[in-house]
Amino acid sequence: DSAATPAVPYKNSGQPQAPQGVSVEPGNTDIHLTWNVADGASSYQILRSESGGSYAVVADGIEATDYTDKGLSNGTAYQYAVIAIGDKGASLPSEVVKGIPAPVIIVAQNGTGDYKTINDAIQAAPDNSALTTIIKVKNGTYKEKVLVPSSKMNISIFGESREGTVLINGDSAKTIGSDGKEMGTSGSYTLKVAATDFTLENMTVENSAGRDAGQAVALYAEGDRGVYRNVKLLGYQDTLFADKGRAYFVDSHIEGTVDFIFGNSAAVFENNVIQSAGAGYVTAPSTATGKPGYVFINNRLTASEGVAAGTVDLGRPWREYGSSTFINTEMGAHIRATGWHEWYEGRSKTARFSEFLSYGEGANAASRYSWSKQLTAEEAAAYTIEAVLGGSDGWNPQQSKILVGQEQIPAVHVSSITVTGKDGISSIESKG
Repeated sequence: DSAATPAVPYKNSGQPQAPQGVSVEPGNTDIHLTWNVADGASSYQILRSESGGSYAVVADGIEATDYTDKGLSNGTAYQYAVIAIGDKGASLPSEVVKGIPAPVIIVAQNGTGDYKTINDAIQAAPDNSALTTIIKVKNGTYKEKVLVPSSKMNISIFGESREGTVLINGDSAKTIGSDGKEMGTSGSYTLKVAATDFTLENMTVENSAGRDAGQAVALYAEGDRGVYRNVKLLGYQDTLFADKGRAYFVDSHIEGTVDFIFGNSAAVFENNVIQSAGAGYVTAPSTATGKPGYVFINNRLTASEGVAAGTVDLGRPWREYGSSTFINTEMGAHIRATGWHEWYEGRSKTARFSEFLSYGEGANAASRYSWSKQLTAEEAAAYTIEAVLGGSDGWNPQQSKILVGQEQIPAVHVSSITVTGKDGISSIESKG
């Protein structure tokens, strides 16, 4: 490895700040980028790298805050960064985002898409495909019970908007199925994902069975390497069944009452709002011994109006060795001072319940049960997304926060910037 080059501090002389909030939406042979307005910018420049190679300018003088890169190859990974251009020079590059274009199926209830139902679109996706199929769902309320079977791997479903694209069904564990028997908890789902490499974004999934229906699952996330971003999961008891496969929930809203996040998955919950709609328990893990269970990083635990203070526990062990860990979590007054529940006498001997840097009215380390744990900084640092979800294949679904490296950036419209490259921090001097 080459030695790090000393950094030359970036001198801001009125240049715009680097664009923030850059995101991509892959399409069929295209990728649509959006970003937030950068103060002082009159235009933007788009940089693209293909499969990790050098960056090239693919668009310049863009005055809007979005751009569609067309004519791409489906299945190829493209990386992008955006630079803001102002009267006094160029900004630093934005953080890098990645997108992979793929064939697209459109779902629209009014008949303007390829299919009117989500189920039909899933059935149309190829079986056992190594390439991703994208399903874009237009706004609407889709009253369906949806299964993504194990053969439908590599499917990404994007709703038009989280609040406007709603998948809803009202089965409970007591609902009688087509075989004349009760469906049971695992059969009560609105959406079940059994396939690997599944992504869901910008959609509400709701079980409408009601507060008094008992167990009624909104999302049954069973497949391995599942990513759920900017989704809203609504229900009461057993809203989210995260079981078997690894899963990552980020920038989302999860709501329920009793055991509303339960199962044995290795799952990371990052930057979510987790809302209690009544008294109960947030988690009910059934983690196998030696497995990491549920890990919550930078979340907010809130309560619906009318939920009394001190009526919700962080979790109770559904099975021996159940594991839930809360790191840097804001906890509302609805969280009970003792924090946890043993469920069955003696189960606290194997339960693995821990916290680090909880804050807010519901954070009360001194009053927590002695059989729960307050982590040290060193112990908490071990709960990285990669450590929890990496498994044998090194899976890390977190969107990387990368800056364009010195050897990659083209010398166009850049005056003087400092960036972080693979081999350390270095400076770039260039004139456009």
